[in-house]
Amino acid sequence: MTQQKKALQKEKKKAERERIRAEIAEKALQKEKKRTERERMKVELIEKTLQKTRKAFQKEKKRAERERMRAEIAEKALQEEKILRKSIDVVSIEKSKGVLIVDGGKTGFKTINEALETALAQTTIRVMPGIYRESLEINKDVTLIGVGKCEQIVIIGSEKSAISSTAEQAHLQNLTLKQEGSGNNPCVDISSGGIHIEECDISGKQDDCVTVHGAKSVPVLKNNRIHDAKKSGIYIYDNAKGTFEQNEIFNNKLNGIAVK
Repeated sequence: MTQQKKALQKEKKKAERERIRAEIAEKALQKEKKRTERERMKVELIEKTLQKTRKAFQKEKKRAERERMRAEIAEKALQEEKILRKSIDVVSIEKSKGVLIVDGGKTGFKTINEALETALAQTTIRVMPGIYRESLEINKDVTLIGVGKCEQIVIIGSEKSAISSTAEQAHLQNLTLKQEGSGNNPCVDISSGGIHIEECDISGKQDDCVTVHGAKSVPVLKNNRIHDAKKSGIYIYDNAKGTFEQNEIFNNKLNGIAVK
């Protein structure tokens, strides 16, 4: 009986130790759960902070982009203002030299034809950037020069050729010449004389870009771009002659240069 009591007491102590270990393990588990929960909350807090930071960054990025666009618009406006002021200064200086200015009527002539009617032989006419829908008859020895980028000074012919020349020593430079609309007119028609055409962009959707005809025609075409003709880039006929140097002639439906 004594041995049974001892065994029972021993078993109780063992059970008590197991219970204490279980309690310790449970406390450790609860402690770990609390630590895990704290870590989860920290992660959530960090994630929320990151989201706020991302939103703030995107907002700042958009604001910076708006500021950049405003700065670009302001810079563009400033450059345009400078160009306008420079153009006005050029007009004032050229007027004082007796040079005629065409600028759509801002400070000089409204049209090129108006300037041509006023001009005497050897007069220089400076054409400011713009689109001029008119056909010019060059029958005086004048100089017609575009001021600025060639592609921004555009003369467009429709019912008649953009340029019709019979002048002996006229000079055209730095102009974009186009022939649009329906009809059969070349963009540049030279029937007499020795007009010089340099550094121009010439295209003709109605017919040839340039026609040179008549025994008295001896023009000089140099460093021009001659392209997109319905027929030929340059058509020379009826005993005409001329000098054609370093022209870029391309994308014409028939020939680059045709001689008959």
